[in-house]
Amino acid sequence: MNLVLGAIYGYDWENVKHFVISLRKHYDGKIAFIVDMNVITNAELMGHLNDYGVFFHLYDKRLQSNHEIQNNRFELYSDIIKEHYSDIDRIFITDVRDVIFQDDPFVYDMVSQLEFYAEPATFKECNCNSWWIKTMCGEEIYQEMKDRDIICCGTIMGKREALLEYLEVFKQEFQRMRDAGRVFIGGEDTVAHNRLIYTNRVPGVSTIKSNGEGAVSTMEHQKSFNFDDKGRYLNKDGRPTPVIHQWDRKKDYIDLFNKIALE
Repeated sequence: MNLVLGAIYGYDWENVKHFVISLRKHYDGKIAFIVDMNVITNAELMGHLNDYGVFFHLYDKRLQSNHEIQNNRFELYSDIIKEHYSDIDRIFITDVRDVIFQDDPFVYDMVSQLEFYAEPATFKECNCNSWWIKTMCGEEIYQEMKDRDIICCGTIMGKREALLEYLEVFKQEFQRMRDAGRVFIGGEDTVAHNRLIYTNRVPGVSTIKSNGEGAVSTMEHQKSFNFDDKGRYLNKDGRPTPVIHQWDRKKDYIDLFNKIALE
């Protein structure tokens, strides 16, 4: 059995519907979200989540800024998986608001215990990611990283035990960053994720997939697009990419992706 796990802290149905509706078209496995009291008390949203068979796990903590849940979710994922999903084989942890599905996210076989997804850009080609690395790690580390592909932390797939091991290492990396006096201002999850991968501290066997090669294609820096006659974005093997991440970043195709998700 498989699990799709995300966080919708402070979201309403408009933020969630593209994800949930498109996923349920192709996938009948377990879906779970980390939620806050704003979600719990939102009758419309909770009604839709129940209709689509979505489990939820309450995280009732007042946060100082919106980016905190981006970091905290990684520790919460581990606790939730351990406590509630002992019977799961594969887990896909994912962003929610900017993700849609064109197929079952688990349709491709995994060739390793963990699967990460590269964006079609290096750090030096992205102002945001460059700034995060420079701010949190300094110029020397940025020079080491600038020509490497950005590995997105918003979508990760793994076998249950391997993913739990990775989340533990991730937690330790966050603590190391805090102990070093880093001020968390956003982007820490991306920095930690990429530093762990590029310094060979990921436990077990992992694979990095580029756009068009597997379960996920991330759109922010994508420059070429190939669609079939149904309007679906295609992998290199001619099959629809199961997961489109950052679908709302490409204004020329936003209507098409919106249609894929909701119709």
